[in-house]
Amino acid sequence: MLSMWAVMAHTAGQLPPLMAWADLPAGERAQRLASILLMLAFHLLLSGAPRFYLRYSTQLQTALRLLYYAFPLLRKPRGSRLVAVLMTSLITPLHLLPLVPHLLLQLYAVLMVRNNASLCAAPLLAHPVTQRRLRRLYHVMDMLLLVLPTGALLLPGGGASMLDRTGSSDGSGGGIQHSSAASAQCEGALNFLAAILGLLLPLVFLLKTEHAASLARIQMRRTRAPSCGVLGLLVSAWHRVEAGIEEVLRQLVGSSWLAVEPPPPNRWLASEGERAVAWLLLLAATWVWCAAPAAATAT
Repeated sequence: MLSMWAVMAHTAGQLPPLMAWADLPAGERAQRLASILLMLAFHLLLSGAPRFYLRYSTQLQTALRLLYYAFPLLRKPRGSRLVAVLMTSLITPLHLLPLVPHLLLQLYAVLMVRNNASLCAAPLLAHPVTQRRLRRLYHVMDMLLLVLPTGALLLPGGGASMLDRTGSSDGSGGGIQHSSAASAQCEGALNFLAAILGLLLPLVFLLKTEHAASLARIQMRRTRAPSCGVLGLLVSAWHRVEAGIEEVLRQLVGSSWLAVEPPPPNRWLASEGERAVAWLLLLAATWVWCAAPAAATAT
């Protein structure tokens, strides 16, 4: 059902541009048609050979994401691309694609579709009202960094705030300096929005809506016998790293709403208050990682 919905939603989004067939460049026509055929092929594979699909779901989902977001058409500056990245994760449950590969593919999708420089040049984001709201966001996030335990240590440049590092965009400087500061603040905010929509929201949604089938599959992976040979050792090492990362993320998000999940053996977040502080620190660190590269270009 989710697969059919994804095909219908994607086709509905491609039909309006395809209606102007004669006006579209040949390359864009080919990409739009190829993306529809790609989605349809994976839906038919799931419907016609469900056992094969479920057995190799991780490999097939990885191939689908890599191919779909490799289309150059997705480089066009549109804010709705991030919504598509978010929806892609919401319709792919964890029993089809494990958590860590899922987040890695989400990161790949975000990097492929983000085009912040072009988006920040759009009239809406370049409007003075939008720039004032972006400065307000910078003020709020900088206050969060200073209020949190050890939050000031997250600030690069000797504790200088991100707003100071991007420069003044209130018009007090010269025209070029004002434009550079406004663009840097816009790109930093879009980076943060991409991290929220592309990584953190899918993380919470996937773990909070995880079904018992996914939890059972995790237990099977943990009890699987290690492989032999060099390749087997590498695979086993990857599974151990994956299990460690997944355990940290599961404790950060908490138990699923839809399944009874046994408590982790090494629980380091013992209360909801500790989990809230961990989330605030994660948001603060995400903000620095997203805003710092844009701030560096403005200095």
